[in-house]
Amino acid sequence: MRDLAERGFPVELSEDGRVSLGPDTPLHPEELRQTLRTRVIGRRLEVHREVSSTQVLAREAVRCGAPPGLVVVAEYQSEGRGRMGRRWLSPPGQNLLCSLVVSPPEDLPPAALTITSAVAVAEALAEAHGVEVQIRWPNDILVEGKKGAGILVEATEQPTGERALIIGVGVNVNAPPGEIAGTTALREPLGQRLDRTLVLVSVLEALDHWYEVLLRGQAEEIALDAEKRQGEAPRDKRLALAGIFPLTSRVGNYPL
Repeated sequence: MRDLAERGFPVELSEDGRVSLGPDTPLHPEELRQTLRTRVIGRRLEVHREVSSTQVLAREAVRCGAPPGLVVVAEYQSEGRGRMGRRWLSPPGQNLLCSLVVSPPEDLPPAALTITSAVAVAEALAEAHGVEVQIRWPNDILVEGKKGAGILVEATEQPTGERALIIGVGVNVNAPPGEIAGTTALREPLGQRLDRTLVLVSVLEALDHWYEVLLRGQAEEIALDAEKRQGEAPRDKRLALAGIFPLTSRVGNYPL
């Protein structure tokens, strides 16, 4: 029991003397590797106790030659941020904080990957965990009407000079209610704390699937799913999907 506690596991002792692990058991790379079923995402997997930012670590890894498929996960990040430099706050060991490295064709705009990632995360949370989700343009996932996850896509350069894109994903899983105004966590609508390993696996597998859909040029499928999950938006704040997805001839709309 002492050994488990020293390794960072939240050990609990019941009244009858049985030892069990609490719901906030740290993420373990070996368990993730054994559970994950993907083709691209997660070829290499790193799990850190604390970092400045998973985006920063992923960018540094790419510049040192890390291949596409790398996933950097952290239990806590001191300088997490979202779109437009906004801080992304998350208590240690409660949520999911990760960054993924991919290398799509150079002519694929990052906005297309942002929408694709939003579709993937929304699908994972809705279908694997049964919560009501919507996509709020361009990178927020609403859970029961409140922000429960966010996505940030940034470009960087590989040692070869080729572009790589880093997908940052943050999902509020077990954070206490009201931790940050206007946000929620998966535990609230479900009424229980979740196994973060299962949540992370579902998100990474969905991202892997939808990334392949994007690379196959099936932007129509992504656009339809995005529109289905987007919710309502003012008509003056819509953007033609054809401008974001050059791989399709379909002209649709997406809220700004």
